[in-house]
Amino acid sequence: QANLREMRTIEGIIGKLPKSILDNYRCTVGKRVTDALDPAPGEATHKSTFKIYLTPNTGRTRQADDILVDIRRSVAAAQKDGTLASNIMIEYEVERLGPPIGKPVNVEIRGKDFATLKRIAREYIDYLGSVAGVQDIRLDLEDGKKEYRFVTDEVIAARSGISVSDVAQSINASFEGAIASSITRDEEEVNLRVRFPEWARKRMTSLDDVMIANASGGLIPLGMVARSVTQPGLTEINRLDYQRVVQVQANVDTSKITSIQVNKQLAAKFHDIERRYPGYTIAYGGEQEETEERMGELGVLFVFALMIIFIMLAVYFGSLTIPLVVMIAIPFALVGMIFALWAHGQPMSFMSMLGFFSLAGVIVSNTLVLVEFINLMRDSGLSLKEALLEAGVIRLRPIILTAGTTVLGLVPSIYGIGGKDYMVGPLALSFGYGLVFATVITLVLVPVFYHIAEDIKGFTAGALSLFGINMSREIHAPRKSDTAGAGTV
Repeated sequence: QANLREMRTIEGIIGKLPKSILDNYRCTVGKRVTDALDPAPGEATHKSTFKIYLTPNTGRTRQADDILVDIRRSVAAAQKDGTLASNIMIEYEVERLGPPIGKPVNVEIRGKDFATLKRIAREYIDYLGSVAGVQDIRLDLEDGKKEYRFVTDEVIAARSGISVSDVAQSINASFEGAIASSITRDEEEVNLRVRFPEWARKRMTSLDDVMIANASGGLIPLGMVARSVTQPGLTEINRLDYQRVVQVQANVDTSKITSIQVNKQLAAKFHDIERRYPGYTIAYGGEQEETEERMGELGVLFVFALMIIFIMLAVYFGSLTIPLVVMIAIPFALVGMIFALWAHGQPMSFMSMLGFFSLAGVIVSNTLVLVEFINLMRDSGLSLKEALLEAGVIRLRPIILTAGTTVLGLVPSIYGIGGKDYMVGPLALSFGYGLVFATVITLVLVPVFYHIAEDIKGFTAGALSLFGINMSREIHAPRKSDTAGAGTV
C-alpha cells in the first residue's frame, strides 16, 4: 500500500507534463522492468517502474534529456517538502538504441567476503556523491527476503550420528517434500510426495517439529543439533572469473562531466585501493569499456578490409603503387568527419567511426574511376600531364554527381527531416561530410599523387641504371599496341 501511494504521487508529477510533450505513460507496481539480459530479479513488492512515452521529436522543441531534468527537479522538490518519501531510491534513464551500452560509470569490485565488498563499495559511493554531475548512484548488491540459516552443532551432531547433510535433507523434506513412492495412473507414473500439511508449511513454528533420522534409526529433534540465525538474504550473487563481484553504477549529466572524466577521477582517487584491500581487484567498466572493446574490434576489421581492397586492386592493376594512389584519399576523409562532428557539437562515438569505416569502399570506387580513366588516357597516347588534366576534366561531373546524390540522400538522416534517429544520425553525419571532403580530395590529391608516383618511378629507374640494373616492371603497364607515353622503370 505504501508503494502504491508513493507511485500515485509520482504519477501526479508526470501527469503535469504538457500534452505537446507527453504522449502516454504506464506504471508497473511491484516490478522493476529491466533489460531482458539483466539477471537481477525484477519482481518485488517494494519496486515499481514508470515508462513515459513522449511525442515524436519532430513535434516538440525539447529533447528527452531536458525533459528528464525537469522530472528530476519536480521529484526532488516533492521529496524536500514531504509530499514524497525521502528514502525512496529513484533511477532515471532515457532509452537509447545502439552502442554504447552499459552504465556511464560502472565499478566492478571482485573478492570473497561480502562485508569487505560492501565496505569498498561504500568508499566509491561516498566519493561519487561528491562529484558534480554524477547521479543515480546505486549498488547492485541488494538485500533480499529474510532467511533462516541453520548452524549445526558438530559435536552434538556427531554424538547423535547425524551429518550436516541429514539436517538439510530433513528440513527440505518437511517443507518441499520427499518422494516416498510412485503409482501408475493412466499409463503415467505419479510420484507420492510426503511433507508437512499446507497450514504447517506457512508457520515458522513448524520448524520445531522437524525430526532428523540418525544412523541407528532414531529421531532427533532439529532444535537439539542446530540453531537458527535470522538475517536478510541477497537477491543475487554475481561472479566473474570465478570471483564474487559487486558493481557500483551511476549516470552522469553530460553537460557537467563525461563518463571518461569520472572514470579517470576514480582511477586517480583510488589508485591504492587494491593495496589497502589485498585479494580484492577493481575494474572500471560500463559504456567506456564497451565502447573501447567495440572500437578495437572495429579497427581490426577495418585493417583487414583495407588489406583485401589493396590485394584486389593490386591484382586488377598488376601494380603495387597504383592501389596506394587509389586508397590515398581514405585517411583524408577523417578530416571531413572530425570537422562535421565539431561543427554539429557531437562527440566522436562508435556510430560515427562506423560511418567513417563504411566510407572507405565509396571513396575507393570514386578514386578508382579517376585512376582508371587516367590510365585509359595514357593508353590512348597522351603524355602524363595531358592524361591527368584530361581525366580530371572528363570525370569531374560523374564523380560530383555520384557523391552529390549520395550526400543528398543522407541529409534527412543527418538533420532529422521527417523524424530524427539518434542511432543512425552520427553514422550518416560522418559518412556524408566525410564523403564531401573525400570527393574534393579525390579530384585534387589523386592526380598529384599519381604524378608523384611517376616521378618516384623515374627517379628509381635512374638510380638503378647507375648500377647497371634495368627494371621493366611498370607502375602503369600500357597495352602491347601502345608505345607512346609509356614510361618504364
